[in-house]
This record gives sequence, structure tokens and C-alpha cells, in this order.
Amino acid sequence: MRTERPQRSQPSNDLSISVSALPKATLLVKPNPVYPGETVTLTCSVGSYSDWRYKWHKDRNDTVVSQSGSSNPGASYTINKISVSDQGQYWCEGHRVSRPTSSQPSTDITLTVLALPMASVRISPHGLLYSGETVTLQCDISDYTDWTYWWYRNKQLLSPGSPSKTITTLSDQVSQYQCQGRRTDRPQSSQRSVSLHISVTGNRPKATMSSDKKDILIGDRVALTCTVESSGWRFYWYRHRQDSEPVATTSGSSYTLSQVSVSDGGQYRCRAGRGDPVYYTQYSESVHIQVTAMTKATLTVKPNPVYPGETVILTCSVGSYIDWRYKWYKDSKDTVVSQSERHTVTGDTLTMSRASESDQGLYWCQGERDSRLKSTSSSQPVSITVNGESNLVGPPL
Repeated sequence: MRTERPQRSQPSNDLSISVSALPKATLLVKPNPVYPGETVTLTCSVGSYSDWRYKWHKDRNDTVVSQSGSSNPGASYTINKISVSDQGQYWCEGHRVSRPTSSQPSTDITLTVLALPMASVRISPHGLLYSGETVTLQCDISDYTDWTYWWYRNKQLLSPGSPSKTITTLSDQVSQYQCQGRRTDRPQSSQRSVSLHISVTGNRPKATMSSDKKDILIGDRVALTCTVESSGWRFYWYRHRQDSEPVATTSGSSYTLSQVSVSDGGQYRCRAGRGDPVYYTQYSESVHIQVTAMTKATLTVKPNPVYPGETVILTCSVGSYIDWRYKWYKDSKDTVVSQSERHTVTGDTLTMSRASESDQGLYWCQGERDSRLKSTSSSQPVSITVNGESNLVGPPL
């Protein structure tokens, strides 16, 4: 428009302005998730235009972890021997000299670093080990399959990988063992196990043996116990001679003799063994088992023969143990001599006053008690003759 004539122009034709969106960057991460030590490649591409330069960012900050230029539609950023510290959110963007000079940033991708499976070592036998004893080590990896196993002793590789998860070795010195698994698929290795410390004593183990009874009688039950400091043993039991064949082999430390007889007496020893081949302890000191037959009573009569009216004293003797009670028999086991006006029982003594011909006969005695040895065998019968006459012969019925 103007003040003079013509005061204005005709309006211009319409001009249309179009605003195009910036091209968007695309990020690819392979592989993901990833295991420590592997190689990861991040590829950034912009689908249109050319001559892009690329920048990679981590965790949405202004730090550029890498940048590169390429005439290709995509460019890569490689992380070698990845570790847990590389884990995080990654994104990329493109830049160029010509218009458009930049792309939109890519969508975030979270890169996850997984822990490698953990190997662990077990040992058999457990506990205290002895020089020259064979031990078995087993490598366990709970996750995945198809492992080969690599063993290290004092951090030095023992041998190349083997499909067997166990090794057998002699425990001849102090050592530390570790194992590790490797496989062709991902993950290609496990973590190395924690060191297993093997401590070996130079002393040979010694068995000790004890019995649960000191006084052993016919029919008793006798338990023998063999003791070794550590665990995992089988026990071998010997009688009379330690170089003979064992009379028994037990998985537990006890050996029981049920209802012993006199023939079971003797010197007993034990030793323990474990492993394959078997590693043996020293022999124990011996335990002597003496089985005693039933105690026998002995009867004495004074005076004998006896005259009518005299006093006769019968004494029952038992050679061992105490707390006996005594029974007195005449002519048969059904006839027990009881306390009466003329017959007095005091302890181990039966006193007969004013003897008469009715007192004549065969007498014997027996001891009884409440403890483990409940009774004696009967004494030999003694014939009492009154007035010098006796027609009684033979043992009691």
C-alpha cells in the first residue's frame, strides 16, 4: 500500500508451506541379553537420506559413548568383553551436513548383562583327610547342559576339558581346587567355582573300640563300638587275629553280639575303611570278651553224719557277685525247706535243730537275685545221714 495513486497492489497468489518430520533413527542390539566377556554390537540406521554420522548414548545423559561416520545407511558400535558396568539403556541418533541435519533419536533399548552360571565343587569323603587317601571331586553347574569341565589346582589348569564332572586324586598335600564349565552354546562358560581347600594330615587314623559290658554272662547281648574321628567309613571287625578275615563288616560304628556263648569269647579289634580303592585306618587296640558260664552253688553240711538231737548247719556258697537269696531243697525240687521251729534260714545258712531221722535225705541249694545274673545252677546234692543210717543214693529228681 502507498499514499499516491495507485495506492495498493493486487494480492499475491497463495504459497503453501509444508513441514516434514525428521527421519527417525533405529537401534538394534545383538545379542541381548548378554553374558560377561561376550561381544555386543549396536547398529544405528536412518532409513532415508545418506551421509549420516551416528552417535550412541547411554542412560539418557549427554555423554556420547561412541560416534562414527559412514556413507552406508547404518553404522555399528561394538563393545568387546562386556562387563556388568556396560549394562544400561542405549539410544542413538544421526547427524549430517545437508538438510535434514539430524534425525529423531531412536527408542531406548535396555542392554542386560546376565551373570554366568556358578560352578561349585563337592568332595568325597568329607572332613579330615589322610595322606595317600583317594578323594573324588565333583563339579556341579545347576543351569544349562552339555558342559565340559575344566579343573584347576592351586589356580593352575590340571587338564583340558572333559565331559566327566568328577576327578579322582590322592590327597597328598594341602591344595586348592576349582572347576569351570565350558560349552559351545551361549553361555559358553560358567564362573569359576570358589576354591575348595583340602587339608591333609600326615597321621594315619586310629580306631578305638569299647564294649557296653564288662562282666559278660552266657545269653547276654554285647555291643562293640569302633570310633574314628571323621565320617564316611565302613567298619571291619576281627576276632583273635587282626590279619584274619573279618567276622563282620558294618556300615555303622556298632557291632552287636546277641545271646553270647562261651565260644564267643576272645580278643576283638576293629578298623575302618573308605574310598575306592579302600583306604584303611590302623587297627584298634583289642577288647577282651570273656563270657562267664552260670555261677554254680556249693553246699557244705556240718556235721555229717549226725546223731539224733544234734544241730546240723548247711551252708550255700556262691563264688562271685552279691545280693543272693537262697533256696533249700530236700529230695526233689518240689520240696522246699522253709523256715520252721526247727529249721532256721539266715543268709546263706540253714540251721536244723534237734535232728531226727525225718531229716535224713538228699539236700541241695540254689541262689537267686534281682540283678542281671538271676540265678545260679543248683549245687551238687549232699546226703545227710541221721544215726549213721542212709539208704539214699543218686541225684535229686
